[in-house]
Amino acid sequence: MLVIRKILVPTDYSTCAEGAFMHALHLARHYGAEVHLLHVVEGPPGFEADRFPGGDYLPESLRAVPAMEAPPAEEVERWNGITIRRLREHNTEPTAAILAYGRQHDVDLIVMGTHGNRSMSRFLSDLEDHWLIGLTAEQVIKLADRPVFTVGPRSSRMPELVRHLLVPVDFSPFARRTIAYARDLAGHYEAQLHFLHVVEEGLPADREPLAARLRQWAASPGGEPPAASFLVRTGDPAAVILEEAAGLDQGMIVLSSHGRKGLEHHQLGTEAERVVRAAPWPVFLDRAAGKSLLEVPAGGEYQESFFDRLKT
Repeated sequence: MLVIRKILVPTDYSTCAEGAFMHALHLARHYGAEVHLLHVVEGPPGFEADRFPGGDYLPESLRAVPAMEAPPAEEVERWNGITIRRLREHNTEPTAAILAYGRQHDVDLIVMGTHGNRSMSRFLSDLEDHWLIGLTAEQVIKLADRPVFTVGPRSSRMPELVRHLLVPVDFSPFARRTIAYARDLAGHYEAQLHFLHVVEEGLPADREPLAARLRQWAASPGGEPPAASFLVRTGDPAAVILEEAAGLDQGMIVLSSHGRKGLEHHQLGTEAERVVRAAPWPVFLDRAAGKSLLEVPAGGEYQESFFDRLKT
C-alpha cells in the first residue's frame, strides 16, 4: 500500500487549483493524510489585488474581496475528518517556495493545477501554444523530488468519476515503481487498469512477446490485476498515450517522469510534458529519482519485491 501522510496543494484559487484541491481531499480521505494548502504571493500583504492580470477569470466572490492584511502563518481546520493546514507566504517566488515547503515538511505528494489565473488566458485563446502549461507548474514538475499529481483545465474536478487508469510502461527500471503505484491507486478508485507499451516508429515490434512481457511486469504474487487490459502499439509515445486516453471514459494517467530516454538536465520538454499539457485527465507523475511512496516493511528496510525481481 502507498504511504501518503502529507499532501501539498499549491493554490492561486484558480479553477485548476480548485480541481487539484478536490482530488487532494479524495486521496487524503483514503490514505489518512493531512492536506497543506499553500498560497504564495510574490509581493507584500495586500498585493493580491494586483496579482492577476487575467482578472476576468476570477470568480466574482474573489474579485470582490478587498486586499487583506497578512493572516496568521498557519490556520488549521478539520473537514470530514481531514486535517487541512492553510498557509500563505509573501515576498517569495512561487516555485522556490513550493519546493522548499515540500522538502522542509517532508510532504509525500504535490497536487497542483497546470494552469493558474495568469495562464488561463493563454489556454482559452486561439494561440498555437495555448496548451503550454503554466510556468510554476512546469518548474515544479521538472524540479520536484517527490511525486506530482497534475490537474489540467479539461480534467474533471470530481475524483469519484475516475474509472480508468492508463499506465504507459517502457520497461525501464523506473517503470516498476510506477506500476506498483498504479495498482494501489486502482484499488482506491475501483478503476480498471490499462497497461500500454509504445514502440517508436522504425523499431522492431514483435507484439506477442511484448504483450507477454507487459503482463509479467504488471503481475504481482497474487496474479494479474482483475479486468486489466494490455496493449502494444507503434507510433509516437506521447501521441499514442493521449489517443488511448481520449478513447476511454474518465480516468487518470500514471506515468514515470523519467522513461527510457529520461528528462535530461531536468527538461520537461519531452514525452512527459506533452502528456501533461494535453491530457484530458489528471496525471500522476512519479519522479523516478525522487521520494518513494511505497510502504516500508517492518524492520525499516525495503525487501526485494516482485518488481525488483523482474529482469529485463
